[in-house]
Amino acid sequence: MLIFGHTSDYWWNNNSFGQIFRNIPKLEQGQIIKVIWNNQIYRYKVTTKKIVKPKDVSKTYAKYHSDDKKYLTLVGCYPIGTANERIIIVAELIDEAQPLNVVQLARNP
Repeated sequence: MLIFGHTSDYWWNNNSFGQIFRNIPKLEQGQIIKVIWNNQIYRYKVTTKKIVKPKDVSKTYAKYHSDDKKYLTLVGCYPIGTANERIIIVAELIDEAQPLNVVQLARNP
């Protein structure tokens, strides 16, 4: 799965969705990312953090999606406020999807 999100927006545009990925540069190897989809919660562990040129996103994505493992890839513009490069966070699925419940969301991974 690949999700591309904005890391910044124009300062005068009051749009929280324009900055949905503003914190992905803070993610580090080993951290857990939780994704909720269709009332299921998926847990991924960050394995890679890369900064690449926009033309290299597809090559980098393909490198991590050529085996039988299941990955989540997050991509955003970098450095924040520019479109010069892209930050890519790759995370590997660490367990099968679990039914969503409020307790799971509240506790640590």
